[in-house]
Amino acid sequence: MKNRLCHALAINTPIIHCPMHTMTNGKMVAAISEAGGLGILGINSGYNITDVTSGASSTNSEVVGNPNNYSILDTMTERNLMNEQINTTLENTFRSFAVEVASQYDSPEKDPTAKSIVELMRKRRLTIALFEGFGSPLSLAWAKILHENGIKIMQVVSDLAFANTAINHGLDIAIVKELVVANKIQNVYPDTLVVLASGIETSDIQTLIQQVDGIYLNTPFAICNEAIIDDGIKARFLSSHKDDFIKLTLPFGDFLTFKTPYIEQILSRKLSPQELFNQLHQFQGLIDGMIKGNLSYGYCLFDLNSYNINEALSAEEIINTTFHKID
Repeated sequence: MKNRLCHALAINTPIIHCPMHTMTNGKMVAAISEAGGLGILGINSGYNITDVTSGASSTNSEVVGNPNNYSILDTMTERNLMNEQINTTLENTFRSFAVEVASQYDSPEKDPTAKSIVELMRKRRLTIALFEGFGSPLSLAWAKILHENGIKIMQVVSDLAFANTAINHGLDIAIVKELVVANKIQNVYPDTLVVLASGIETSDIQTLIQQVDGIYLNTPFAICNEAIIDDGIKARFLSSHKDDFIKLTLPFGDFLTFKTPYIEQILSRKLSPQELFNQLHQFQGLIDGMIKGNLSYGYCLFDLNSYNINEALSAEEIINTTFHKID
């Protein structure tokens, strides 16, 4: 199935990979793109907390960066790390893939780390970016530098007001979590590509794909055979039932995590989404949980509708299974 999203991104199926902070690497992204979808190198993609032998992707620290810094690494290290993963991706596929550009600031001049990723994309001739504004719409300044470097821009938008700002600033592809929001955007901006964030177990993907331009998948890829998730966490996820999970409301959305004494104790405090994220040690806690497999002080993030998944597939099998549903 090819549609206008496929033509815009030079992909074979309208499936886009949703990256999670530090949870991707070049081989995983290449596998997704090689299967016909769009893989995305996420923030700090390929960051390795255990292999300290060499390279920008290694560290001998158990603590990852500054917990108040979304990028977690200094500018040069993050740029070199992303370049490593771009090399790995290109060694394994010639198909399209994207890079996540993340910034808490409204101007590239205020964020040398994110700006350096855009410059790297230009030098490597990569033309698709997922912009992460941490709750803020794409700004005019970010749209300008990305478009001037020949880069199409995707962003997750929360509602129509958010979409209005981002699209008027230059957003090319809006990713939404609710079909009603997708339909509103389509009515107002028929030329804007709209992608629906959805788990692979969605009840009727075939109906959904007739109403939007593509599907944005998180959990199926997060636990796929090529993913870097801890084996024990993957096994626990696949054997769990609905009652084994509990919802986390974080600044960037609602997710499921395992119900553990650590999580239940924190949730008992009735914290705001930002306070909860801080109490969970932000992205350090996610790394502790999903990569290191320690749920005593770490956590996981899964889609709200993903608890019915009971089998880990390869990236190719995920694409083919989803594609079959929407063909």
